[in-house]
Amino acid sequence: MEMKTYIGITVGPIYKTMCGARDAGQLWGCSYIFSYIIKEIMKRIYDLEPKRQFITPYVDGELFKKEKESYSHIGIFHDRCIFESQEGDLEKVKEATEEVLELLSRNYSDDAKIKDYINQYFQIYYVEKHIRADEKVFTIMTECLDSLELRQKYISIEEHNYVTSLFKNDNIKDNIDNIPLFIDAFSNKKNTNRGCILLKNEDSRRFISVPEIAIKEFNIDANESNKFIQSGNFYTKLSKYIEEHKIKKKLMKYHKYICIIQSDGDSVTRIMKDINTTEEFEEFSKRLSYFSMGACDAIENYNGVPVYAGGDDLLFFAPIKNEKGETFIDLINKINDCFNEIFKEYINRYESEGPIPSMSYGVSITYYKYPLYEALGRAKSLLFDKAKKYCITVDGQKKEKNATAIKVLKHSGQEFGLTFRNNSVEAGIFTDILKYSIKKSKDQTGEKARIFEQTDDILSNISIEEEKSRILSSVQYSLTKYRIIINKIGTDRKKLDNLFINVFNHDIHKKSDEYIKKIIDLVYGVYSSRKDDTEKAIRFKTVESYLSFIKFMQESGEYDV
Repeated sequence: MEMKTYIGITVGPIYKTMCGARDAGQLWGCSYIFSYIIKEIMKRIYDLEPKRQFITPYVDGELFKKEKESYSHIGIFHDRCIFESQEGDLEKVKEATEEVLELLSRNYSDDAKIKDYINQYFQIYYVEKHIRADEKVFTIMTECLDSLELRQKYISIEEHNYVTSLFKNDNIKDNIDNIPLFIDAFSNKKNTNRGCILLKNEDSRRFISVPEIAIKEFNIDANESNKFIQSGNFYTKLSKYIEEHKIKKKLMKYHKYICIIQSDGDSVTRIMKDINTTEEFEEFSKRLSYFSMGACDAIENYNGVPVYAGGDDLLFFAPIKNEKGETFIDLINKINDCFNEIFKEYINRYESEGPIPSMSYGVSITYYKYPLYEALGRAKSLLFDKAKKYCITVDGQKKEKNATAIKVLKHSGQEFGLTFRNNSVEAGIFTDILKYSIKKSKDQTGEKARIFEQTDDILSNISIEEEKSRILSSVQYSLTKYRIIINKIGTDRKKLDNLFINVFNHDIHKKSDEYIKKIIDLVYGVYSSRKDDTEKAIRFKTVESYLSFIKFMQESGEYDV
């Protein structure tokens, strides 16, 4: 049986490094540096003659060119690569690794102490393996790399973390044109102020701050928002700016909160393990690469900030709502659409066998002053402990994963969360109510106005957000009061309608008749879609969580609670 030789390379420690980040710029840098390392190693291997065939990720000259032109500011290269090697390549990988570590050291200084720190800190491991033609390359090499990653190196005495300190704003201001990593990331960025971690002021460049991402709905110029930062009282200055410029959008509580969203593909590894030929694997890897770029386009068009996008693994910041009136849930739907389009062949292929490839998301929503590393940990936990373990019965069949798990941690310490299946009826109803709950800004015209036309019709008799919030509070209180009855009749639409007609019969409720009907839709949708015993137990709590989030979106930004 014919034997071929493959080399796998892995880079770390990623999560440990990212947990040391204290602001948005450091989080971006602590991720980007690993994509930069693997890219530089891969480029040196790719330039060898004859050309080496990469199994994962997909690599060709066009990809490197596309990355350089449009995605150089995002870590789109995964922390691992596998390629078909030739005799002597293991030594070439060693040389490439040493060259890249030397290049990294020059990002700091020529200090021997720092160079030694860099060599010790980064865990770059590689292994060469002979594999028969009938064996599965990806599975075997992945197992080898998993074993290598257990051999972690530790710096005995770490007086200073030079990796995180590189990504401070002072370094950007003073060294952006001198530091190789910054030149690689930002030299060819056509528009540094949209969807990018780097902002350009009149006289300098700097990393975007968390509150600046949170207020993207106002579409404020970077020079103005920089003044808010320099004042030391960001939101007070923002309030005055809104008043002075007669901006009709109101400062709401959610403008002080930020989404950190981590996502991962479901059943993608299973497909990769099922692939038998290197040609098919190359095609699948190519689709992963183009999905990551498509997802980045969706995030930036929403005015979010991508941190990394390595294949089906995504991490990004997003405002809860953008200037177009879209919410982060709309963004998640667009990323799902991109995934489904690129992988529709595989979705159709596995539809009868199940589970089909999909995406799951963990969404951590926290106050802008909340420690970033803790918010990152919450997003990761929501993804892997909630969304990817989600299971619901649909038409008698168990449906797993393909879910979004959201948790809001308020400044007061109160928290609430919800998990739903992507593209489900329940999720659609929730998104619909959310749009109904957001009052149209008077400065929106044309298409933007039409998005919220129905909202104005339904809530035309409600003049301010506090009034809408009072209605929802009234509904929540009454639902709690009639909880036992709702648990009994939740799957009977006619009985639910009769209950709501009898309970919500005051003038304030009659003025919002259509809004109440949408809430009935939500209650019925949740109860009728969750029929297993384990699901029944959490149905009412799920409805409460949905309504709590909607109420959160309606609260004024005057108080930090």
